[in-house]
Amino acid sequence: MPIWTIFSQYDKQYAHPMQMNVFRVMKTAYHMLYPSKEPSTIDEISSQPLKIEYTFSEQNPGPPDLSSLVIHVNRFSVLFRDMQIRDHWHNVYIPVPSELTPVIMDIYEFALARSDVCSHQWDTMTESYFARRIWRQLQVERYHQRVSQRQVSGGTNTRLPPAFWKCSICASDLIHCNSCQVASCESHDCRGSSEPPLARCIMHLNKVLCLPCLEYQDSQRLVQCPQCNSWCCTKNQLSCTGRPVGIESNSFSRRRWSNVRLIMAYCNHGRVHPPKPKPCQECTPPGWRTCANITCWSKHICPECASCGVMCSCERVWACDLCAELVHGIFVRCPRCIRPFCITCSSINQCKECRRVSLCNDCAEEAPDADDVSPADVASSCESCVGGVRMRRIYSWESQWR
Repeated sequence: MPIWTIFSQYDKQYAHPMQMNVFRVMKTAYHMLYPSKEPSTIDEISSQPLKIEYTFSEQNPGPPDLSSLVIHVNRFSVLFRDMQIRDHWHNVYIPVPSELTPVIMDIYEFALARSDVCSHQWDTMTESYFARRIWRQLQVERYHQRVSQRQVSGGTNTRLPPAFWKCSICASDLIHCNSCQVASCESHDCRGSSEPPLARCIMHLNKVLCLPCLEYQDSQRLVQCPQCNSWCCTKNQLSCTGRPVGIESNSFSRRRWSNVRLIMAYCNHGRVHPPKPKPCQECTPPGWRTCANITCWSKHICPECASCGVMCSCERVWACDLCAELVHGIFVRCPRCIRPFCITCSSINQCKECRRVSLCNDCAEEAPDADDVSPADVASSCESCVGGVRMRRIYSWESQWR
């Protein structure tokens, strides 16, 4: 009895083209018998061994008969002979719903093509590889039939003309869903690209999914750019997590928070909005920012949350309002005009020893002449300040900022 493995817990890399069809059957079985355990994505059952088998007769060695096909997964079997789904644990039989008829026929058509090549089971990787090749060729035939309304025979012949693998309308290359292998034209200007439409990552062109398969993906999911509607992998989808609410920046204070305390505060407070997707890298989203603090509450900050951020006058460093005031080492403020400056800005200086800050360039020009004003008595003065590393005198009116 030939048996072909569809899912295997030992193979995660090579997707079998029947995975999605069998998943739809199993999802329906759980929905009808055990709704609380119904899987929502294909990843939830990909660790369960799943097989297609059929009875092989030496007296009649032709293609498998529909009635001899059986699908096994976990506690269920799908019996093609009676078009029933059997629960082995409770010995319950239910009829296959009529909406699954196209899925069942797809599995049968695959079994016919697969048995045409070889009846025995290869190792999982080889089995998935040849199964994809066989089903992909059948999907190309179906594509040509859809767009040209005529029969195009390919069969399981591996020596086909190059034109067979091209769009019969515009001669562009065909692309295939990574899951079910359905074919479509890669040219968006061709009407064949909508028969059916496929979602293709703009950064990884080999990541392609049809919309029905996309619905049940998890780890391989694609998401749509909110601005240009192009598709990209979820790992490349960036988002703003929303500014924490209830944390005040305690403006202009010298108190600073440790990174651990700040991260915990960010995690434990509510957000002004749920995660908001950032437009894809092909777009140029206006107003999106990246905070200079690497442990900020969000790696990417939307225009709404960035509206109260802080920018240095050199325009090279920006930080959100919370990190700007609560994190040490991003900004210092001029003690006279209170404007923020990044620690590398040439418009202001800070003593490396006592951390006191000089006047900014503008305030130094507007302040009284240094010769006419006595420096303030600083209890914690250091040799660096006195030696002129700060480059500007500390005036008596600055003592209120010490």
